[in-house]
Amino acid sequence: MENNYYEMLLEEIQSKIDNANFKEAEHLVDAELSMPYIPIDIETRLYDFKKILLANKPSSNKRQYYDVEQIEAMLEGTEEEQLFMIEYLSKSNLRDYREILQKFFLKSHNHLVENLMIDALVRQGIHESFILNRQGLEIHFIPALLEIPTETEGFQACHEYLTKKFESENPSFLIMAIEILLFQVYWQLPNQYDIDEAELLAQSIAISLFEQLHDFDAKTQFIKENDINESNLLEVVMPF
Repeated sequence: MENNYYEMLLEEIQSKIDNANFKEAEHLVDAELSMPYIPIDIETRLYDFKKILLANKPSSNKRQYYDVEQIEAMLEGTEEEQLFMIEYLSKSNLRDYREILQKFFLKSHNHLVENLMIDALVRQGIHESFILNRQGLEIHFIPALLEIPTETEGFQACHEYLTKKFESENPSFLIMAIEILLFQVYWQLPNQYDIDEAELLAQSIAISLFEQLHDFDAKTQFIKENDINESNLLEVVMPF
């Protein structure tokens, strides 16, 4: 039932906040707020969570200054240092750091770390072109021409498909599927899913999750009911 889905979603967000997983909680909140319809009481709760998440962000009054050498060193440091520096730079004017960021993109780093940096550039609407070196393949992209992943038509249509399929019969499965969807659209950057890929992406996520849960009867039934050709499924990277 719809109420079960929202109850479980709110519980999942609260759990992530309680465990200081603020970024994951923020992604869940933002994804749900991007949907065309949300019950008023749920929307109120989601904005309450937004306030909590905002309060847990480092205060700009305590912001430490890092010079170019320190920024470059941390971007080439541990994954924790890289994530910290991405958060730091996202609060700055990224146009001022174009040369540093281009150097960063030309070297090999954690895939998701690179994509979080791309997301920060997209959110600032940077018009300069960048080259990303991904396993020897050069990918050219202009952040301003990309959309925030959770605001694309592909994401929203995929979210809607999963919701229609699983909201009533299996809300806990739906929560996990949406978490995978969130991870997938960020993992895909700088490429993005369009609306024509949404249904296939949703089916690929559902089948991958059935396999992860070893629920092969449900997988078989889902494939049969939706007349899915498994050879056409998209690759899905699982976050857990």
